[in-house]
Amino acid sequence: MRRAVVVLATVLSVAPAQAQEHPFLADFSAIVREDQVLLEWTMVAGTTCDGTQVERAVNGGDWQVVGGISGLCGDVNAPVAYDWTDDGPQELSTLAYRLKLGAQGYSSTQQVRFERLTLRDHLAFPSPADEQVVLLFREAGTAQGVLDVFDRTGRPVMAPLQVRGERAELDVRAWPAGIHHYRATYGGRVHAGRFTVQH
Repeated sequence: MRRAVVVLATVLSVAPAQAQEHPFLADFSAIVREDQVLLEWTMVAGTTCDGTQVERAVNGGDWQVVGGISGLCGDVNAPVAYDWTDDGPQELSTLAYRLKLGAQGYSSTQQVRFERLTLRDHLAFPSPADEQVVLLFREAGTAQGVLDVFDRTGRPVMAPLQVRGERAELDVRAWPAGIHHYRATYGGRVHAGRFTVQH
């Protein structure tokens, strides 16, 4: 969960991060990686703090402490890079993160959109839909599968679609109204559900 790397001042060449107002930080970022969110930041040389807390807000809600790094942070002689991984982001949510650097106050806020499933195996939305349906599957970003969609009588409404990763978007403007069933096959795993088209 924690890694600290001392970077030689002669090697480090990092521009200040966007909207970063805290003088102790050279950068701070949040990146979605599969089912996790990776936070990375760098304490500038000559600054230290006692303990770092990671706080998260979900969909604009209250800030909650979700992790951190205890002990001394930073170094008086060289920049120090840190990272922390959020292993439990809420599915289909907007996540905001900030750091509390001991008694030195808060960093800026970094926000990401986490559009992966972590609890459900598959989801179709919106339903009913009149223009587009988005199908999400709990699969790795590199997984390959085949998607089939049928009307309520069992007739296919499109040719089998090769899908890669966890997301497929379907244009349903020309499809008949009613309930449609989908089946996505990833190797031996099958995701089956339904959605409604309404014009």
